[in-house]
Amino acid sequence: MEFNESPLFLQMNPFEMVTSKNLPITVYESIIDIIEGQAHTLFIKSQYKIETGEAERIAVDHVAHTTLGEGGEGSSQETPVDHDILRQIAGLCNRMPTIDSTDFKQEFLTEYNDVLLTTYLATITKGTNSINETSSTLRIVPTDLEDEAVTNSIKAFLISEPIIIY
Repeated sequence: MEFNESPLFLQMNPFEMVTSKNLPITVYESIIDIIEGQAHTLFIKSQYKIETGEAERIAVDHVAHTTLGEGGEGSSQETPVDHDILRQIAGLCNRMPTIDSTDFKQEFLTEYNDVLLTTYLATITKGTNSINETSSTLRIVPTDLEDEAVTNSIKAFLISEPIIIY
């Protein structure tokens, strides 16, 4: 075989009865058989066993035994009222006016300024790092430059005290 020496063939039967305990699938495994002196690949029915863990069985049982509860009609597309969810929604709606309070605005402004300050400090740190890398690169200055003033100013910059930001 070009891709796999021992392929499996999985066949699903959509017309099999839903009430059956087994899944509506058939698994075939390949064998190579010699027919009339030539090798042919044949698929024979294979036995299989599906093994599941406890969590999978619980999930399947939960889905299989789910009912709509009282007051619900599946055929009329009506769903029962869930009072717990309605209470949670009402609680969220009741919290909404607190967002307009002055305490919230002050706290929000403080947090916003903290984020801006952190971003600003990160930018300064990144710039300082770039200056440090550039100065490390420029420390090797050729001594035979034509313009001694440029050489002296570069050397003065490199010898000067480092910039420390607090």
